[in-house]
Amino acid sequence: MMRCPGCGGPKSEKLYVCPSCWRQLPLRTKTALFRKDAKAAQRLHELYRQILDEVPLSEIQVAP
Repeated sequence: MMRCPGCGGPKSEKLYVCPSCWRQLPLRTKTALFRKDAKAAQRLHELYRQILDEVPLSEIQVAP
C-alpha cells in the first residue's frame, strides 16, 4: 500500500488519493482528473502541487 498525499493514510497505487480524500474533491476536479488525454499528467501534477501547498481538498481546481 502507498500513502495518500492528502492525508497520509493508505491508498491503492491505482488511485491518486485515498477514497476519503477523493470524496472531498469538487465534482469538477474529479471529472477533469478522470479524463485521459494529452493534459492528464498536467492535471495530476496540479492536484499534487495544490495538496503540497495545503489547499483544502474541497477547494482544489485543476484545468479541464
